[in-house]
Amino acid sequence: QPAAFMCSSVSVWDLAPSRRCTCCGECDYDRYRGFDTKRGHDVAWNEIIVSGLPEKEKERFASEVELLRFLKNEHFIKYYSSWYDEKQDKIILITQIVTSGTLNKWARKRWLTCSYVKGKQLSMEVIKRWSLQILEALNYLHTRDPPIIHRDLKCSNIFIDGKTSTILIGDLGLSRRRKDAQMSIAGTPEFMAPEIFANGVYDEKVDIYALGMCILELITKKVPYSECTSIRDIYTKVTGVRISHCDEL
Repeated sequence: QPAAFMCSSVSVWDLAPSRRCTCCGECDYDRYRGFDTKRGHDVAWNEIIVSGLPEKEKERFASEVELLRFLKNEHFIKYYSSWYDEKQDKIILITQIVTSGTLNKWARKRWLTCSYVKGKQLSMEVIKRWSLQILEALNYLHTRDPPIIHRDLKCSNIFIDGKTSTILIGDLGLSRRRKDAQMSIAGTPEFMAPEIFANGVYDEKVDIYALGMCILELITKKVPYSECTSIRDIYTKVTGVRISHCDEL
């Protein structure tokens, strides 16, 4: 039976299966579909279980919540509310719900199951339209003061409203404000620019590189460097530098 309960002004039901966080791979989260009884619209109720996580990971989630609160742009998942449940050691995050899901899953579903799309390529016109919306979102981030770098842009972090073809950027857990050139190595290897791998000295241009990898995935229907079997292989292809088995990135 679907769970249903009330908390504050949100009535919640439809418990989705627990999932493993794609960013850190260490925490679990539950996602519910809810209804805001004050505003009169559906919402996403996210429960991020942080019990047992290192303080660094807890800080990362807190940072994402703060960024969501700050961003005021049509191409980002809207933030509504959040709080920390001390008893159950989890973060509750109420956001806009996007029923069509992520861009890669939405597109793949249509390629594989829809008779009117199956076997056909996405037109460049559609890809251009989506890319322009992503660029508008990135421009918003990069023109803040100081600039915000997403650092983990990929098709599985980009959401789409299938009815309107509106793009929404999500998962800002690795995003950082650029205060100087030296930053930590972060992101998903297949979408990371060479300068991130090289020495951690980079700026917001790494998001543009990641967008290029997203476009490549949409055109080829494959995640970039899918032929590679390890992060080491990806590193070698991206940087042109071979590393030994004992070396660490």
